[in-house]
Amino acid sequence: MWSTKSQLHDMYLMSLATHHIIANSKYSWWAAWIVKTETQQMKMPDRGITYNTIVPTSEKKLPHWTTIPTLPD
Repeated sequence: MWSTKSQLHDMYLMSLATHHIIANSKYSWWAAWIVKTETQQMKMPDRGITYNTIVPTSEKKLPHWTTIPTLPD
């Protein structure tokens, strides 16, 4: 389900999911972070790209989140 009401409403809808596969974006990260369930399944890339700089994402993941290896350069 996706909404055109507002970004805040979309964030709320995303936070209702119990499973997430997120992109390298703060928006999807926050939607996944808001979820506080023991059964949450969360997949995220093992590195992000910020201003053409590759950065590790290990400090951005919660203990029960899983990283997916990205392709080498």
